[in-house]
Amino acid sequence: MTRPLRGALAVLLAAVLLALLAGLGGALHPAGDSLAVFRVTLGILALGLCVLLRRPVWLVLPGAVLVALLMLPQLPWPQPDPPRDAALTLYQQNLLFNRTESAAFVAQIRELRPDVLTLQEVSQPNLAIVEALRDLYPHVIHCPLNERLGEAVLSRLPVVAGSGHCTARDGIAFLQVETQGGPLWIGSVHLTWPWPHPQPAQVAEILPEVAALDGPAVLAGDFNAVGWSHTVRSIARAAGARRVGPKGASFVLPRLGLPLTIDHVLAPQGMHGTARVMPRLGSDHRGVMAWLGSAPQ
Repeated sequence: MTRPLRGALAVLLAAVLLALLAGLGGALHPAGDSLAVFRVTLGILALGLCVLLRRPVWLVLPGAVLVALLMLPQLPWPQPDPPRDAALTLYQQNLLFNRTESAAFVAQIRELRPDVLTLQEVSQPNLAIVEALRDLYPHVIHCPLNERLGEAVLSRLPVVAGSGHCTARDGIAFLQVETQGGPLWIGSVHLTWPWPHPQPAQVAEILPEVAALDGPAVLAGDFNAVGWSHTVRSIARAAGARRVGPKGASFVLPRLGLPLTIDHVLAPQGMHGTARVMPRLGSDHRGVMAWLGSAPQ
């Protein structure tokens, strides 16, 4: 390898490592969360450059260690089998506002019969899905933003009277359900894309409402942010929750074809659980099925 080429690769590696580090800075500037989306891609690129360079050791070795530390939490580690005694089952999906087929989705829900559904992009046409499931899920809170967008929670469990409400700014539909472990808030989350889109402002406005919930909460939805982002961590912290999955990608970034996990289930601390991605069934997002243990008292 010629010296000029080695020098160019070293500069590129330094730039990639800088981007990886900047992706950790979402708390300092929202651009960090935008870069965090590409953490795995950048990590693979950095590892490839490390292999090509091999020298100088002062740059390659620390770079390889940094990449390894950043990549370990993102690897698709095996998930435990769904618990047979789950206290709560939840199905999450962004329906896609202009979907053209709904029968397969309705059929799957009728087969799985989860306790609650968290849905996004409940457009005027997609309200037909809600009505088609009304016999199974009589309790509904729908928070429309316009004819194309809106969040909804559907429950076949009893609900706390008058608990259904929407955040002041579009983002979350809330419904408090009665479980064997006591009342539990269910939130259907839909955030806009990260910076330079207005996700930071949206999150700043809904965080106080999440923190003000009077009891444990499960938040599930299309966060349009990866699980290691400042956005997801700040919402989880406000809710006193943690991410329980899924591990698999739930969305493919248009044009780039990059698989991303941007649909998440957050459960209260002390509430064990697991989540798995499901088929798209007419949407551009894969569904997520979650099995959760008893709610903390």
